[in-house]
Amino acid sequence: MLKDKKLDYRVVGNIKSSRICLVFIHGWGGDKNSFVKVVDSFNVESSVWFMPQGPYKIDKKNSYSWTYEISPGKFERDEPIKMLLEFFDSQIFSKFNSKDVFLFGFSQGGLVCYEMIKLLDKPLGGVFPIGGFMSGVKKNIIRVHPNQSSTPIVIGHGDQDEVISVEESKIAHKLISKENSNVSLDIYKGGHKIGLSYIRKIKKLIESKYK
Repeated sequence: MLKDKKLDYRVVGNIKSSRICLVFIHGWGGDKNSFVKVVDSFNVESSVWFMPQGPYKIDKKNSYSWTYEISPGKFERDEPIKMLLEFFDSQIFSKFNSKDVFLFGFSQGGLVCYEMIKLLDKPLGGVFPIGGFMSGVKKNIIRVHPNQSSTPIVIGHGDQDEVISVEESKIAHKLISKENSNVSLDIYKGGHKIGLSYIRKIKKLIESKYK
């Protein structure tokens, strides 16, 4: 369906003058502009943001998804993940050392983060799924690529989230901790959003790598 199609994306910042690359994956119904305001909130020095857009158009204007329902309870994920892997190779890893790349994902974007850490064979600087969920939690499968076994993974979730239960992040944390030695769960006050305390924590984590 998406053969030979490339992901649309937005860049915020100067690629040539930046050492740090931050990649943000939007949630269901978002687009490449959804989290531009996050840039100011994090305000990480010497960084550039890449914001890819989900390939599947939803009926609403400027609304996109990273998956679609093939049949009741079964969703297509392989195509967009292949597109993201190609995007990382061509647009990210061609310009930045993988350990200077940090992957964020909100809501459905959190699901994408969990899918990507299974397959990305270059160690990232950090992975930050926020208010998300993991697929196939009852399956006995590999959750983390061996090259991501020590990558910092900080899962964030609001304690009053009524869209995706915080229990989903607790499950993801438990499963990932079996294969990654550097995963933590940060539960903050609030609903289905990115908490300010979480932003401060991740900003500090990233900047501490470059002191």
